[in-house]
Amino acid sequence: MEVIECAVKDSDSAAHLFNQYRIFYQQPDDLETARAFIRRNIEDRVSRVFLLLDEDQKALAFAQVYPATCSIAMKRFYWFYDLLFDPAVRGLRILEPYERSN
Repeated sequence: MEVIECAVKDSDSAAHLFNQYRIFYQQPDDLETARAFIRRNIEDRVSRVFLLLDEDQKALAFAQVYPATCSIAMKRFYWFYDLLFDPAVRGLRILEPYERSN
């Protein structure tokens, strides 16, 4: 598995998961609008979109972060805002090998 930051060429895979994310939060199923939103965010650098890919390059998870600035620290940071795992892999603990033990 690998995590990639989406480029425009990856926007269809991201849009499918983003649409599922919105459906989970009781929003209407609208893949075309989700695709346009993700594409615009990537093109205009409104957000950064990441995908978790399996060995066959199938997208298993989606995350989106938005830039912000902390005036106290005088630094930029990212709000971790959206996260969705494909329902087919939920509960499989696919990230377990990457978890840190305390």
